[in-house]
Amino acid sequence: NMWLMTGIFLGVMLLLLLATVGMVLNVPLERPIILREFRNGQYVIEAYWAARCTLAVFASSVVACIQVPIWWTLMDLPSKNLHGVQFIMAVTTSFYAILGTIVGMISPDPITASQNVEPINATIVMLGGILVKRRHIKTYLYWLYKSLPVGYAVESILSYAFENQGEKAEQILDDYDFKASHTRTNQGILFVFLGAIILVGFVLARAVYKISD
Repeated sequence: NMWLMTGIFLGVMLLLLLATVGMVLNVPLERPIILREFRNGQYVIEAYWAARCTLAVFASSVVACIQVPIWWTLMDLPSKNLHGVQFIMAVTTSFYAILGTIVGMISPDPITASQNVEPINATIVMLGGILVKRRHIKTYLYWLYKSLPVGYAVESILSYAFENQGEKAEQILDDYDFKASHTRTNQGILFVFLGAIILVGFVLARAVYKISD
């Protein structure tokens, strides 16, 4: 079960890293085109950001819905929970895809964007609740753990994976302070994260592109 948990975490982590890095490098390359069209009055910045968010959510959700069944089935995890895991990963990858878009938007060039995204990638790896157990996270970093969606997603997915898998599975969940009863609440929290990051992006898009103008 420990190896199984590690495999699940790797699947989640790699998908989130892919969503973030897949978006961050494209946005700085678009800046000259966006500014030219914005100055020509072809559209407002809010329309550009809405289109960017739509692309990020659609692309990351499609990849999540295709990728998750592959490793979920190969690990012989409960098939009845597959759709729930796909939903969680679609929402979480959408958040990180939009976060990567924001990092790219505030970065002047792709090289700087790739450097700026590294702290986000580090939090995905270190603050998922697996490499560092929740109770071992330092107090001065615990607020960061609670303010990122990766921990909520990992807890819910592992709860789905270990459902009715025996006493050993329950012991592992308890050891990592994961509760199956939190799954529904976590899904709502993930939705709030997604809505919040979209709104933050609207505000930053107006500020960044009008400053550049």
